[in-house]
Amino acid sequence: MVRGADAPTLYALLGATPSATPLELQRAWRRTARRLHPDKNLEPSAESAFKVASAAYDVLKDPKRRAHYDNCGEGEMRPRTVWEWWDGFEDSLDDRRWAGTEAARASG
Repeated sequence: MVRGADAPTLYALLGATPSATPLELQRAWRRTARRLHPDKNLEPSAESAFKVASAAYDVLKDPKRRAHYDNCGEGEMRPRTVWEWWDGFEDSLDDRRWAGTEAARASG
């Protein structure tokens, strides 16, 4: 996995440019999804690549989230790459799983 300054942007993961229209982004997503979908691509890394591309499209298809991604620059508000964003997303999922487990233990 490539991380840091050489990592692809959300747009590059989908094969799109920052000036792409919503329709162009959707078409780029569909091409990428067909190429990476685990049912079509039997490579071991296909499933994780599909999930990362899906997360990229989830950000870019929402006008507010896309504007935030495009305009926030390199500061703490926006991860520089999708890999950094994905790491934070996974961490938040882990936090939710643990919180649910602790709540279940407390009630049971």
